[in-house]
Amino acid sequence: MRLVPGVVIAKAMTSRVSSAPGLIRTLGSLHAQLHRLPTPVVAGNPDSDLATRRLSLARRVLEVTEDAGLARGLGQVETLLPRLVVSDPVLCHGDFHPMNILVADSAVWVIDWTDAGVGDRHGDVARTAWLFKMAAVGAASGTESAMKVLGPILARGYLSAYGRRAPLDSGRVRLWEPLQLLHLWALTMADDLELRGPSQAGRVFSRGLGEWARQQFELAMKRVLGPHEITTPDKRDEPDHVRLITHRREFASTKYSAFCSGRSDTERALKIPGPLPANSPTSGSVPSPLDRLDTSD
Repeated sequence: MRLVPGVVIAKAMTSRVSSAPGLIRTLGSLHAQLHRLPTPVVAGNPDSDLATRRLSLARRVLEVTEDAGLARGLGQVETLLPRLVVSDPVLCHGDFHPMNILVADSAVWVIDWTDAGVGDRHGDVARTAWLFKMAAVGAASGTESAMKVLGPILARGYLSAYGRRAPLDSGRVRLWEPLQLLHLWALTMADDLELRGPSQAGRVFSRGLGEWARQQFELAMKRVLGPHEITTPDKRDEPDHVRLITHRREFASTKYSAFCSGRSDTERALKIPGPLPANSPTSGSVPSPLDRLDTSD
């Protein structure tokens, strides 16, 4: 793993609030340009599919614990999967937000590609947009807590900046929201079970975030399907993860070990140099290495 200089955009924005508008424009513009990069050759591989990768955590949680609500939610989202497929999939970061973007002088580094996949760019945008909104509810302390005030404003600024580079279909962004909220719901459950290490509740994010995610998930499903279309599948039509859930406790230890061994702490960084707003608080300098992506408005 290579260390790169700079500060995360979230810290840059909160340490000098006047820089926030310019940095958020850079964020939206940069994300749109990232989606224009050549699509990796892994396209077509089910393991690289953005939706499949985003649902993997919920499936893993259900392998080690019984939760009828999460299982039902996963089943509902799986009915949406055919609608999430696009004919022109692109490279998606999977976790694009101000804590994963480093700025240093005139360079920008996109870090933490562990959730990257190939799919509909609107799914990537939906995650970034709701992460801003989530920060207004779920931040616990430090840099994240400042996002409680800035979150909704930054979400609008980010979407506007992205839209100037690449038009967005608001309906498709909305279609991806249930999947992203289900992931957050599963993430808080994994944290409660300490499947990813010591619990972060109360430190990285606020307690009660899981319940908020569940409620927001249900609202998002209603927006997508309508209140009368959300039904519980007949037992004969339930996905395997629902029908077999009562048989999984005996495999919990084995599945948990496999889950842990499959995770990697390695972070890959992609450097995307380009001009930043004037007076951006940065540190260090980085030589220019990759194809230049213009981040100016």
